[in-house]
Amino acid sequence: LAKKTNFIKTSYIFIDFIIVISFVMSMGVLWEVYELISDTYFQTHAQISNADTMKDLIMDSSGAVFFCLGMLVKKLLFKTKS
Repeated sequence: LAKKTNFIKTSYIFIDFIIVISFVMSMGVLWEVYELISDTYFQTHAQISNADTMKDLIMDSSGAVFFCLGMLVKKLLFKTKS
């Protein structure tokens, strides 16, 4: 959708991957900061341990990588005229 509306104007799929992965990882970090603030000031228990935080960030990153791989497979299998 972003490419079709010319929101992202890149000519290399590698740059698209970097943008997607960076955005997803940034949102994951912001979410973890939110959980830390919530635990600190509101006495919630959103962050169980450092391992939980790292697992969340790894899952965010791997989801972004798999999404990009899916984009690559789609582009290679269904070459569109763009």
